[in-house]
Amino acid sequence: MLLEQVAAGDALAFGSLYDASVTETYAICMYKFAMPSSADTAMVKIWIFLWSHAAALNELAGITKFIVLCPLPGPSPRSAAEASVS
Repeated sequence: MLLEQVAAGDALAFGSLYDASVTETYAICMYKFAMPSSADTAMVKIWIFLWSHAAALNELAGITKFIVLCPLPGPSPRSAAEASVS
């Protein structure tokens, strides 16, 4: 339901999604990159991606938290994020 609201452009729902997931997403970014500046850059890219692709993500099966925290099919998120940070 929350992802559906984000897909409809609801900024308050996006804030709620962020608040509910920020700790876990940042922990994953810190694990992957170790450097806070790289983790911060990855976080920005992740949340811009989630806002921009909420409608498509909303079509995926599963609970919102699983969709937000799990990697998407295709190139590894780590390699994509590392390439954009470098």
